[in-house]
Amino acid sequence: MSLLDEASKRHIVLKTLASEESAKAFADAAALRHVDLGIVELDDDYSTAKRKIETFYEDLGRRIDEVGVLDQFVAFEMLLNDRRQEIRNRRGRRVPAAKNLAQYLRSIDRDLAEAYELLKFERDEIAHGLLPVRPLIATVAEEKGILESVLAAL
Repeated sequence: MSLLDEASKRHIVLKTLASEESAKAFADAAALRHVDLGIVELDDDYSTAKRKIETFYEDLGRRIDEVGVLDQFVAFEMLLNDRRQEIRNRRGRRVPAAKNLAQYLRSIDRDLAEAYELLKFERDEIAHGLLPVRPLIATVAEEKGILESVLAAL
């Protein structure tokens, strides 16, 4: 199993756990457990509690996706560094690090270079806390596929 596969598995497990917990929360929005977790307040009426629970789990799902993006990029960069060294040793070529990889990829596959550049931009925005609230450019699974394609193209 590759490092990208492991990162993907972690993301899937977190999403599954959050989804299961969300279902439990919606099934009993008045449970004191939600107060203990700080999701709702003791004096919230039922509709307010339900709205707070919905908002909390939507945000949690988004945060899990953002962590999944970052985790996969860490795995990708580790694999990329290994691949760069392999290419250097076997072919004598220098492949740039992740930061400047999009420009290098343009000569191999323009569409892949563009997709990678967008993912890299979004990863940077997430890492620096600058990503506006909007859907991610790609799902975590789609990101994995793009990063695997980048490694294969090298």
